[in-house]
Amino acid sequence: MEFIDHATHITDIKIKHNNVRGASIQNYLRSHDGNYDENGKYKLNPEILETFIRSSAGYCVITYILAVGDRHLENIMVKKTGHLLHIDFGFILGQNPLQKQILSTPMRLTEEMLQTMGGSGSSDYKRFEGFCCQAYRILRKNAKLICNLLELMSNADIADLSINQDSKIAIAKVRERLCMDTTDEGEAEQFLLARLSESAGNWKGKLLDISHNAATNFKYGGV
Repeated sequence: MEFIDHATHITDIKIKHNNVRGASIQNYLRSHDGNYDENGKYKLNPEILETFIRSSAGYCVITYILAVGDRHLENIMVKKTGHLLHIDFGFILGQNPLQKQILSTPMRLTEEMLQTMGGSGSSDYKRFEGFCCQAYRILRKNAKLICNLLELMSNADIADLSINQDSKIAIAKVRERLCMDTTDEGEAEQFLLARLSESAGNWKGKLLDISHNAATNFKYGGV
């Protein structure tokens, strides 16, 4: 277990910083940057914005490849430096809590994340897509190694990759997400971009958060 300094999950950010048209993460980042740029894009420090875009891209791609589940907003955190990061990897390789399976999307690309980058039609979002494709290309170049390592781990008592869970199916899905049946990089990138488009601000994610919050409130009596 690792303690993450100066990080807040998106649910808490929405509650405390959602006072300007949903731009809650922007507000959060500005509130922690005493020298933020009034004339900069979105009034954000360019370095912090760049860090947010790059880290969002990295996590979108890797959580997609490994099919990390249970991606509600309390499992996605943002540091004041702009780093976006995921926590709680109790569900991987396509596993998900039963009530959340039908609400899953290829990646968790929330409305708040989109707003921070200026929206899905912005130049910064296009750069985000470019970083996603760059990360995807790197992973595809190492796809055989990744799958071989997963095969070697199939007897390691990892619940979502154990023989009882049929590791061959799980690894086959990883191969599918890596587009290992094509050598055409353009085709593979279009596949990834389609998954991004499918995930961006998807209504399923919003229902997932409502469902998670309701379940949490019921379990802990509204605390």
